[in-house]
Amino acid sequence: MEAASPTIERVQDLWFDDGNLIIQAGNSQYRLFRGILVAQSSVFKDMLSCPQPPDSEGRSIVHLSDSSAEVTAFFRAIFDPKSSMPAFPNETDFDTICACLRLSHKYGVDYLRRRALVHLSSRFPTTLSECDALETNTAPFATWKRPKNGSHRIFLMSLFREVDAIWFLPYTFYLLGSNFGRLGSDIFHGAVYNDTTVGLSREDQDSFLRGYFIQRDSLRNEILRFLWSTDKIQDCTNTAECLQIRLNAFKLTCTSDWAAIANAPLHAFKEKWIKDSGMCPSCLAYCMKAHHDACQAFWDKLPKIYGLPRWEQLEKMKADAIGFELSV
Repeated sequence: MEAASPTIERVQDLWFDDGNLIIQAGNSQYRLFRGILVAQSSVFKDMLSCPQPPDSEGRSIVHLSDSSAEVTAFFRAIFDPKSSMPAFPNETDFDTICACLRLSHKYGVDYLRRRALVHLSSRFPTTLSECDALETNTAPFATWKRPKNGSHRIFLMSLFREVDAIWFLPYTFYLLGSNFGRLGSDIFHGAVYNDTTVGLSREDQDSFLRGYFIQRDSLRNEILRFLWSTDKIQDCTNTAECLQIRLNAFKLTCTSDWAAIANAPLHAFKEKWIKDSGMCPSCLAYCMKAHHDACQAFWDKLPKIYGLPRWEQLEKMKADAIGFELSV
């Protein structure tokens, strides 16, 4: 007995009665306008210049190897952008952004690729000040919410490699390290995101391991050094008391959760630990500046520890890809 053929479903909001092109991805079909796709996609222009084989009913159908979920999001962004993939800073959703980024890169829809990159930029900083704003929820715009499935971070690593968005990788590596306790061996053996197996390449696994240990150890050795250092602080009015306050603050990090705290070194220190503690003004100012300078030094070397180009080069890549006017 032959297996039943899969049921083909028409995506109603992308099935135009006067459309002149049928496309199928998985078990989903779309009836679209050939001229619009050709005008916006260099790849579809070349693809559709060749006759397509007809189906059993004599209709010419273009088959795509991409998932129907991604293709649906991609076509909605092209044919109904205001409701599906509006320009920044309007809100959209993570899966739509990623589908549009991957397929616009693959099919040469340049404006949509740029729009997706701009949306992603709202949560993938390339400066420490942007990173701090995200952590304190003071970023001016964040147009999408992070998925609850933590494996999206692994998914993003492979996506950014695929679409050559290298400037996102330092912070992506940092997030993998920050969430190492949750992700664990999935970073090396792969995980499932949206029913798809995702994983890091062998090269990125090696880069992660080399950089992760530097990231983890930087908290105690560099970023919090100002708390345990016995160096005398200029103009301190009470050396013994201020040193004890700093040491007490350092002890707050020495808990059973130290590993998790150390994995995310940039925001492990809390200013409330020393503010209103009786520390003299000179020491307080010194500590605040020392912490900021140490975080900046770590941020500056973040690309290097994961084997990536310097921030200056990455910023140029970013500017070349998305420019400076974001709301288009």
